[in-house]
Amino acid sequence: MIERAVLYARISVATEQSVSVARQLASGRKYAAARGWKVVGEYVDEGVSATYNKPAERAAWQALLATETHFEAVVVWKVDRLARRVIDFLQADEVLQARDAAIVCVDQNIDMTTGEGRAFAQMLAVFGEMEAAAMSSRRRAAREYLISIGRAAGGRQPYGWQLVRHPDGPGKVRAQDRQRIEWVRQMAERALRGDTVYAIAKWLDSAGAPLPRGSKAKRWSYTSVNAILRNPAHAGMTAHNPGFCGAERGPEVLRDNNGAVVISDDAILSLDDFERLQHVITHKEHHSAIPRARQRSTSPIIARIATCATCSARLNRYGSGRAFCLRCRLCGQTIAYVALAAYLVQRLLQDRGSLPMHRRTWMVPGDQLASRKLAEIDRQLTAVALALTHDDADAGALGKELIRLKQDRKRARSGSGKTSAQVLVDLGRTLSEVWELCSTDEQRREILVSQIKSLVIAKSTHHQGGVMDPGRISLAWHDDGRQTIAPAGTSLDAMHALTYDPIAPWMSQLDAAAYVGCPIKTIRKASENGRIARRDVGHRLPSLSRASVERFALSWQPD
Repeated sequence: MIERAVLYARISVATEQSVSVARQLASGRKYAAARGWKVVGEYVDEGVSATYNKPAERAAWQALLATETHFEAVVVWKVDRLARRVIDFLQADEVLQARDAAIVCVDQNIDMTTGEGRAFAQMLAVFGEMEAAAMSSRRRAAREYLISIGRAAGGRQPYGWQLVRHPDGPGKVRAQDRQRIEWVRQMAERALRGDTVYAIAKWLDSAGAPLPRGSKAKRWSYTSVNAILRNPAHAGMTAHNPGFCGAERGPEVLRDNNGAVVISDDAILSLDDFERLQHVITHKEHHSAIPRARQRSTSPIIARIATCATCSARLNRYGSGRAFCLRCRLCGQTIAYVALAAYLVQRLLQDRGSLPMHRRTWMVPGDQLASRKLAEIDRQLTAVALALTHDDADAGALGKELIRLKQDRKRARSGSGKTSAQVLVDLGRTLSEVWELCSTDEQRREILVSQIKSLVIAKSTHHQGGVMDPGRISLAWHDDGRQTIAPAGTSLDAMHALTYDPIAPWMSQLDAAAYVGCPIKTIRKASENGRIARRDVGHRLPSLSRASVERFALSWQPD
């Protein structure tokens, strides 16, 4: 027999007076009084959606279950106040049964202390779930319609943009915010020239840039600047995720029926500039933005590919820090390692950057279905190999996935009954483009080695033997018509090459001294008299232009 009860109320939109919290609680108290029950507690979840929040995830429901007060019934106004999904309703009921309590609904006259009441409540929960799905579908359809006719669907607008009245009809459209749009342009310009996101945030604070509308922050942060620079609205695109809540996510930006990106006329960046901006931010191009553990000056990119002109012996890596170099073990000649690597990369991209790149893949002649399946497995293998290069990769899980994909590939090769063959497929990308998408120095080394026929280093005529001098280098490329192949594990989509670590456009004075092979005071003097370009940043950030340091290295002569 029920003697003690608690009331539970929930509402997702506070303006719905027909199901207000006050009305739900008043109805519950009246119902409990009519049944002769004593109300020993009231619990309210306000502003909480039952579609996207299970009862166990709501604060008031958790407090109800955690209370030590004894009760035999939980009184709710309707079933949908507790849950809009059948599984959520049944789970909540199961938890209450463990406490020897039951759910009682006021408006629907349901008493789950009886078998008939339990069956009827489950039927109502089914209809509640159907109603929630229909409401979600109607909202999604309305949003799709508004976007398709060029109107704004509401919500917070990106920094630099605002909603204004539609000039040719009802509703509102997105337009530039004259007070903030110029700040967005300058943020993008600074990021494209090599400034870090953190440096841009510091600049915005010092320049007194207005914060985003509605923001309670007192200063600019890395997170807010990063989010602004990544917003596709600046390139005239509309962020669009129709399947955000539970379903499969759709495209990240609005597209037409043919899959092409829809671009408006009010863009402040071209599509190429926006993609380049995302590339710079995603790949942490600036040296100071790279985690210290990944700032390796001893890259293996040119290891064991150079020979000595005097001894014909292989030059090996030698030393550490500023003295790191390639050294002949027989005659002892040396050359600055970092400077030589930069020179070779520059020559590679200049002389061979336009070469078309290929990728090895498997196919079954005469069987397009089997060939497509093999190509898809190869794509997945590449993705797993790329994931293994990440610092936080789960090597055990990825290793198992690699084994599974290899087994699938083996079965696919033999499943059609025909002989499979490995072929080269034109990627539609140049060597320069694939170079920028490499995620590790080992991948870049594979490209470099495949192009170099011979690399011979002559002894220096300077008294500082390790000085980098292009006159010491004899470089020959392969010219036998061989096809260039992209390294295994290289992502061909810049959106997924998250570990790319290209040569930074700025460098520190210490790195510049190691690059040129001169004392650091020489670098300081050159930057003071204008021979090396510099920028005004914090003392911990690289301040010297790499391009100007490279030019200085070619003209500098030791005393």
